[in-house]
Amino acid sequence: MTDHRTLSEILNELATEKININGYEQIADHQCNLVKLVVGRSDGESTRDLMVTKSILRHSDVRFQTKRILQVLNIASGIPGQVNTIYGALYCRVDVDAIYIGENDNLYVEVSNLDKAIWILSQENVLSCLE
Repeated sequence: MTDHRTLSEILNELATEKININGYEQIADHQCNLVKLVVGRSDGESTRDLMVTKSILRHSDVRFQTKRILQVLNIASGIPGQVNTIYGALYCRVDVDAIYIGENDNLYVEVSNLDKAIWILSQENVLSCLE
């Protein structure tokens, strides 16, 4: 969590260091912001991206966590039901902690069991929890 000014300074430093923000979610509560960042490109992040981002956050005295997340590539825009298909297949099988949008129509999913979520979504016929 961070205040508005510190968040702006962090985003400015990331831009100055040419760190791409591929996924972003911000929830503001009064003067505090809870932020989820995915740095790098859709095809992956570099060690430099991660190290510089962590350094900026530490220097700004911001508590942070790093997590492995699921990236769903190439979500076609304008087609209803895609988030429903993903969430509907996962929510009864793993804890879905967050879903947020990234660049290039990518979707990021935070789950309790990443390997299981990948397996579920990799099936030829993805089954909904409602079935």
